Amino acid sequence: MRLFAKWMLAFSVLVGSWFMAGTSHAALVTLDAASGLNIFIAVDTTEQLEFVLPSDLASINSMELDFRYDTPNPGLATGTASLEFFFVQDVGTSPVTAFAIGGIYGIGAGETAAAYDGQTLNTNDGSFSYILPFLPSTYQFGTLSATVPWAALAGSNLVINFYNGGSGGFTNVSPEILRATLKLNYNVASSGAVPEPSTLAIALVGLAGWRGRRMLRRS
Repeated sequence: MRLFAKWMLAFSVLVGSWFMAGTSHAALVTLDAASGLNIFIAVDTTEQLEFVLPSDLASINSMELDFRYDTPNPGLATGTASLEFFFVQDVGTSPVTAFAIGGIYGIGAGETAAAYDGQTLNTNDGSFSYILPFLPSTYQFGTLSATVPWAALAGSNLVINFYNGGSGGFTNVSPEILRATLKLNYNVASSGAVPEPSTLAIALVGLAGWRGRRMLRRS
């Protein structure tokens, strides 16, 4: 009975170790934009925000983009601005495959420190539907991929593009992004679920009994 209990204890230690190793490979980070802030985005112009991705990134589960923006207040403001934002997923397709994160429209002059709170986008979610025609005519927008381009960009910069297409005609309103964050739920690159040496030693003690302990002490 004691021997059976030792075997069961050792088995539970091993299974628990492998289970923890197999389910602890996800991480959540909030990344601040490394470049692209405080740049006025003129109509029919695309600017870029860049985020430095974790070096251990293998794939993602979800993402969320948030930012704060304002606009200059010219004496004679004409029209309203719009911002549509996206990133390229695969340059090997024709047209290039991208993902549309979202868009805001009707941005008037003199808006100060307004906030854009993006929604959490999970992998396999579809792209945002743009109101303006330019970007859909240039890119092929698909679902959010769990793997492309994430593993290839691990430790380097993800470029998120911002396009100001105006809203219903000419505008001289040029928004600027004051601060931007990217919340990323990602899977960590791993070589597999292997118990730590100390955990494995405990399991061996349970399996080998007192003789196992004596062998471990000698080694």
